[in-house]
Amino acid sequence: MEGFLIFIAASLLIEAVVTNIKWVLEGGYNWPRITALVVGIGVAVIFQLDLFAALTMIGIVPFVGFVLTGIILARGANFVNDLITALFSIKTGSKDISSLLEKLQTYQIPEPATARSVPARPDTQTKSTQLRE
Repeated sequence: MEGFLIFIAASLLIEAVVTNIKWVLEGGYNWPRITALVVGIGVAVIFQLDLFAALTMIGIVPFVGFVLTGIILARGANFVNDLITALFSIKTGSKDISSLLEKLQTYQIPEPATARSVPARPDTQTKSTQLRE
């Protein structure tokens, strides 16, 4: 039974990674998304965060777990919290995971905020110009 639970956990993690990579590739050069990905991977590598190893899924190449965890981290805090809750519910054999799995499947990736233009001030004179008058 434990092998089956690890299989489910692996499929959830892989779906999260693939969705996040698709999120960046479909957005073109969307710098907030790319920045989130770079920072997520950087933090995971620097602090050696490996969600796969935490679920006893240790691979042959150790740093791959860090990179994949960083990609998951780039999705954001709400998604990561829901994913970890679902994974550990699966690992501990909790019966009430169906609502968590539904929530993960319907999770919408938020669009990054666009830069808002600042309206021009009506009074654009500098202090030195004001002093001369």
